[in-house]
Amino acid sequence: MMPYPLDTLFERNIQESDVILSNAIDCDQALGSRLQNRQHYNYYQRSFDALVLKLKNIICRSYRDASLHIYGSCLSDLALGNSSDVDISLHLPEALQAKQNFAKGTLPAASYDKIMKRHVWKIGRKITDYGGSSGFVDIEIITRARVPVIKGKYLYANNPYTQDGAINFDLCFLNDIAVVNSSLLREYSLVDPRAKLLMLFVKAWARDGKVNSAAESSLSSYTWMNMVIFYLQCLGMLPNLQDPTLMSQSGVIPNPMNPFHCVDGLSTAFATWEEVHCGGHWKPPSEKSPLKDK
Repeated sequence: MMPYPLDTLFERNIQESDVILSNAIDCDQALGSRLQNRQHYNYYQRSFDALVLKLKNIICRSYRDASLHIYGSCLSDLALGNSSDVDISLHLPEALQAKQNFAKGTLPAASYDKIMKRHVWKIGRKITDYGGSSGFVDIEIITRARVPVIKGKYLYANNPYTQDGAINFDLCFLNDIAVVNSSLLREYSLVDPRAKLLMLFVKAWARDGKVNSAAESSLSSYTWMNMVIFYLQCLGMLPNLQDPTLMSQSGVIPNPMNPFHCVDGLSTAFATWEEVHCGGHWKPPSEKSPLKDK
């Protein structure tokens, strides 16, 4: 996709103002409906909690130290529709050690690939073996993706958004960065309900305008959310939860041994909104101070 010159964008905005207004009204109605059906959405959350618990019971029979973490819109609570698949990251210490050795150059690529495939196939077969009796069907094992994944469906989730109560899932391996990113988005959405509404609105706008896919040379939904957060930080409406001073004041000390404080060599620690809010270390702008003066 070639970038539009500024004058072309200006002309397009004028010509499409009615369309933009119509889309804004549609988004507003959709978001309003979502908020009104919050109790229904809570049942949906219980459905993927039941899925994670069932998967954990199966996987931990072979991997005692395994842990499962939801990520994506199911964690950030920024889903637009009612039929999102559940994205789950599987953290295996054995696989993480292999990944770290590969990154250091002490484990050849072929050996690393072989180890990861062995873990993926072993867990995939475990889920398949428990299949019918446990409610797991349509299991698909994909090892050639950038992040290995096991796709499937859980029949007994009591999903309120499907007729049969089933829920689809993607079980990825060591996708810790996605878990951290989704967690951070959620924390920012908790600071101010208006911030969350703006994030949802921009996400809906990007989806409807088909500019929310990095694979199609546009920006991902995650990137759009980060732009909203940065904009609101510039207005003083959101804090920087990764600010070292704010983290220290909130009692958050980055721990290199914590797999979610350092992912792939990146510093990913942050303070939660509860930690910041309870400590009184950041306050939003006063209602008496109009944003236009910022």
